[in-house]
Amino acid sequence: MGKAGRTGAVTTPDPKATFYRYRREFLKHGIDIAIRQSSKPDNVIPLIRVLRPEAIAQVPDWAVGTSLYFDPKLNRA
Repeated sequence: MGKAGRTGAVTTPDPKATFYRYRREFLKHGIDIAIRQSSKPDNVIPLIRVLRPEAIAQVPDWAVGTSLYFDPKLNRA
């Protein structure tokens, strides 16, 4: 835990030292956090591909008539 200085900023330990301290602890369990991953993992699905507006354009029947659904046709004067 760091200490607050005059400016109110919190000082932290050296990030490099922290990294190697964590690495040493993980290595005891057979995990090396120093191994770099590829720049683009193959098992990640981009959200932009999954959440397309066309796929969710219809309103479910259970939502019509509740406060969850706003029908602009009913509010025209």
